[in-house]
Amino acid sequence: MATPVRERLTDVLDAAGHPPITLRAAGGGSALVLPFGARVIGLFPQDDGESVFWVNPRLTRVETARELFRANEWIIKGGDRTWVGPEVDTHIGDLADPWGTYRVPSTIDPGRYTVEQSGDGATLSVQTQVPIHRRKTHCEVKLKKSVRMIPSPLRREVTMKGWLGEVAYAGYEQITSLRLVAAPDPSVQVGIWNLIILPAGGQMVVPTTGRTQVRVYFGSPGSTRLSVDERVVHLRLDGHEQLKIGIRAAALIGRAGYVRPCQDDTWTLVVRNFQVNPSGEYVDVPWEATDDLGYAFQSYSDDGKMGDFGELEYHAPAIGGETGLTAYVDRSQVWAFRGARTHIHTIAECLLGQGTLSGIV
Repeated sequence: MATPVRERLTDVLDAAGHPPITLRAAGGGSALVLPFGARVIGLFPQDDGESVFWVNPRLTRVETARELFRANEWIIKGGDRTWVGPEVDTHIGDLADPWGTYRVPSTIDPGRYTVEQSGDGATLSVQTQVPIHRRKTHCEVKLKKSVRMIPSPLRREVTMKGWLGEVAYAGYEQITSLRLVAAPDPSVQVGIWNLIILPAGGQMVVPTTGRTQVRVYFGSPGSTRLSVDERVVHLRLDGHEQLKIGIRAAALIGRAGYVRPCQDDTWTLVVRNFQVNPSGEYVDVPWEATDDLGYAFQSYSDDGKMGDFGELEYHAPAIGGETGLTAYVDRSQVWAFRGARTHIHTIAECLLGQGTLSGIV
């Protein structure tokens, strides 16, 4: 199912009692920020076009949207959300039964965020507790995120000026801060975890410093979905099998992209530019190997049971415990483009590296 256009999504969210904040860019393009869960629910390179983010189809109708917001259990909504990791502590009650005890902390998603809007941006913040299941305790954190629209990173590229105007663009910068307010157990470590939910049917493209080792968290991607080349990792998100991979911080350049063909013969490209510090403590780990640290990037593909989507995820270095840090501020950018295949491929290779789209039709 196609993702909704901005006006329709806005009307449904308004009627469901959760009006979004519309952020518009001076050069075109827009984003919808949903205070419920503090997420960018939609990103629109064209104001009358579809979002490049996946949005739960239940948010396209007022009746089902109301049911979704009233649900007692967590239901994925889509967009760009922020959680607190590591997942094995904050989401899994018992590692002996991870799927059976998996719970999204309601204190973070949806949470009770305060909202401030000013000019071209919005700021959402919450101070709350998150569980630390392995230690049978909790910690209190303050999570704050600010979103503002930003111009195209390619606006100064002379070689693209002849056709760049034919490509629709929207982008934003997100500044996320996490502060450890209190932790009964002084060894507790937590970190920012940002996730973009994307429509299935495309390829995740992760440039690396060289041929790297990819960790398969679960699922069986095989060579038909996962390929590891000299300076890039490709993962096809087809929505047919539940799987997840991770890449360590030392192998990353700090960008990842998702390229996807659309039904109208155009293509979309979503790129996240994020900070990587291999000297930082990355504490999100595979469920069955809790001493396997260092992963800053992850990509997830659903099997269609929750939705026809995949995810582009990254973690910031942890705070607390032996890190000696009590707060961390992370800054990332999201750039989205829609246009002809040749233009989108040229843009992708400019932002992600020459040859990174090799093998993608």
